[in-house]
Amino acid sequence: AGLSQRLSRAIGIYRAKYLSLTGNFLSAEQAREWGLVSHVVAPEQLDETALAIARDMLSVQPHMLEPYKALIDEGFARDFG
Repeated sequence: AGLSQRLSRAIGIYRAKYLSLTGNFLSAEQAREWGLVSHVVAPEQLDETALAIARDMLSVQPHMLEPYKALIDEGFARDFG
C-alpha cells in the first residue's frame, strides 16, 4: 500500500530499497531524521503535542484547508520537467 510509489518519494530510492530489502526497522528518531514523521515525543506528551498541532491547524481559515491540501497534492503529482 504505497511501498513502491510513496516510500521512495518520501525518503529516496536508496533508503526505500535499504528498508525493503533488509527488513530492518527504523527507530522513531531515525524516522524523524528521514522525514517520515514530523514529531517524536514521549508517550506522556503525545496528547498535549497532538492537541497543539490541532490548534495550529484550526488557526487556518476552515474553508481553506481542503484547497490547501488539494494544491499540495496536485503540486506533488506534477513533474518538474
